[in-house]
Amino acid sequence: MKRSLRYRAALASEPNDAITLNRLASALLVAGRLDDASRVYAAAIGIAPEDVGIQLNYAAVKSFAEGDLRLARLELIAARENALSDSQRVALHFALGKAYADLKDGERSFRHLSLGNALKAAAYRL
Repeated sequence: MKRSLRYRAALASEPNDAITLNRLASALLVAGRLDDASRVYAAAIGIAPEDVGIQLNYAAVKSFAEGDLRLARLELIAARENALSDSQRVALHFALGKAYADLKDGERSFRHLSLGNALKAAAYRL
């Protein structure tokens, strides 16, 4: 829990730092504080909605539902995925894979998870 205290201290001076909020949420998740982690991830996404890494982390604690605005945001990002770095594209496809798995759309989920895995594998071959 020492880490979360450090992140909270950092947020005292920079309350709108999405990266620090993301790290705090991850520390809360590891500590088993899922509700707190979910709230902090939501706050981070409110500040940086285009950050696919935060979107992926949030997907681990909050399932997607029909009409979920997070999925709409991810699809908009996917429409211009070529502008993303390789690591961002990996996170994007894993987040979309999780979203479609939650929505019971196995075909789309598998397609995105396969793309994410292929991108990740390609990065290791370099």
